[in-house]
Amino acid sequence: MADDEVFSLAANADVAREAAEVLFAVVAVELVSVLPGSAEVLHVGATAVPGCLTKGDLDIVVRVDRVDFAFSEALLAKRFSRNEGSIRTDEFAAFEDPDRCPNLGVVAIELNQFRTTTRYNRAANRPSGEFKPSC
Repeated sequence: MADDEVFSLAANADVAREAAEVLFAVVAVELVSVLPGSAEVLHVGATAVPGCLTKGDLDIVVRVDRVDFAFSEALLAKRFSRNEGSIRTDEFAAFEDPDRCPNLGVVAIELNQFRTTTRYNRAANRPSGEFKPSC
């Protein structure tokens, strides 16, 4: 999200969640058909959690084995725009497709790095669940 954007929640979280689930089903099939066998395509974020407040966007994580990361990252770069507001390393890359409805964010991450990141949000220095108290 750009610094000048106003954060707003979806008017109806259940409707937003349903739209995200429909889009996830489509994108997951597309990605699984072209990614290496080690890839896992996961619906993450608030729209993946029933009853959670949400902006209504769809967040997808693509987890891959280290040996498949460079190939997977290059493939995703051909399908989606890079998220210029995000970091990029040899084990993490973020993409987006704001033209999809709902807006779509895709993260490619090496499998072991994903496990570490989801256990602890280092940037905030606290467990990641503390960001959304109504989840």
